[in-house]
Amino acid sequence: MPSSRRSSADRCQLATTRRSIGRAGPSVCCSGCGRAEQGDEIAGCSDAEAHAAVQALGALHAPALAHPTLAQEDWLNRPSPINAAIVGSLLPGFFERYQQRIAPEHRIVCERLAEGLDELIAAAEQLPRGLVHGDYRLDNLLFDLAGPTRAVTVVDWQTVTFARR
Repeated sequence: MPSSRRSSADRCQLATTRRSIGRAGPSVCCSGCGRAEQGDEIAGCSDAEAHAAVQALGALHAPALAHPTLAQEDWLNRPSPINAAIVGSLLPGFFERYQQRIAPEHRIVCERLAEGLDELIAAAEQLPRGLVHGDYRLDNLLFDLAGPTRAVTVVDWQTVTFARR
C-alpha cells in the first residue's frame, strides 16, 4: 500500500489485509484476525453474517465521516462520472436486457431516478463526506473463522472514494 494511503488508513484506524498462497491454497491474513472465509454472493449469507457485514460497514464509516485528512487526499477525491445524462443513456439497454425481470413499477422508479439524479446529487452536496467503498458486497467480505473479535474484513478497495453517497 502506498505510504499516503497507509498513513490515511492509520489516521482513521482502518485495518488492512495481506494475501498469501500456501500449501493449503489461498488464504487471507487480516490485521487483528486469523484465517478468514470469503463471502459468496451467489450462495448468500446467514442473518448473523448479514448483521456482521452491516456492523463492519458502520465501523468503516464512523471514523472517516467528515475526516479532515481524507478530505485532502487527492487519490480519494475524484469527481463522480455519474450524472442524469449518463444514467439516462444507459437505461434503454438495461431495460432491453432485463425486461423480463423488471416489473413495470420498478421501471418507473428507475426512470424517475434517472430524471432527477442531477438534483439528487446537488442536494447531497450539503451532506458530510465519508468513505465509499464502491463495491461493498459479500464477495468482498472476509468472515473471520477464528472468533468474534473481528467478524468481518472488507477487501477490494480499488474504487474507494471520499464522497457523499
